[in-house]
Amino acid sequence: MTLSSLQTSVAPLKISQLQIHKKTPHFTPTLSVACMASWKGREDSLQSLKVIEALAELGYGIKILARGHQAALTELLGQRNGIEVLEDNEKNQRQMLKSVDVLWTPFGFASQDLLLAQKYQLIPVAPDTTAELKNFNPSKEEGNAFLYEAGDFYDTLRAFIRAAENRQFSYDWGNLKKAVGKVGASG
Repeated sequence: MTLSSLQTSVAPLKISQLQIHKKTPHFTPTLSVACMASWKGREDSLQSLKVIEALAELGYGIKILARGHQAALTELLGQRNGIEVLEDNEKNQRQMLKSVDVLWTPFGFASQDLLLAQKYQLIPVAPDTTAELKNFNPSKEEGNAFLYEAGDFYDTLRAFIRAAENRQFSYDWGNLKKAVGKVGASG
């Protein structure tokens, strides 16, 4: 995927096409998102860039650790409110992870991502492709992540909206953090 194809593909997306209203009396996002992914050579990058743009339009704070195509990501997304594209280094990664609520890995959730989520007490938002992650069910107080069907734009947005809604309830959010910490623990 080239820079010019990304630019022409991302630019036309407008929030009005999503039929979601940024300011509603029922919901105001209070969620900050860390996005970590290797963007180099990803054909599915366009989908994730559209999600990032939509989340920014809805008022989410997004920090992206640019792993590959940093210049393109900065040019495409860096000038938009609520989006910060960071150079991929350890210092930026630490600072980013300390300052956000959720960890989004749009192309899959690997074991090193789980370790970071546990270390920084972040709630995963990820495609439903990892056996270790279970979709959060607030009624049953079960789960440790907000999962979505990979490649489904609207399902991805729903996962973020669910995360933001649950972030408002400290009891549920605390249970989510505990559940993430227990993943992989024996006993």
